[in-house]
Amino acid sequence: MNELLITGASGYLAQYLIPAAAARTETIGTARRAASVIAGAKGHALDITDKSGVSALFEQLRPKAVIHCAA
Repeated sequence: MNELLITGASGYLAQYLIPAAAARTETIGTARRAASVIAGAKGHALDITDKSGVSALFEQLRPKAVIHCAA
């Protein structure tokens, strides 16, 4: 089971949050393009406005916690 999912994982806040989180727990990051997720998190492509895509990703990953940083 994955520990922490961070949305907006390519943004300004994520550049500080991901290294801190990844030092403590398994960290998954989402962004429009998986390749743009800040290093330290496993990247997944996700459009947060796509309800079925969000539901599918949550069903697949089952994170224990989510930090929503996407704009």
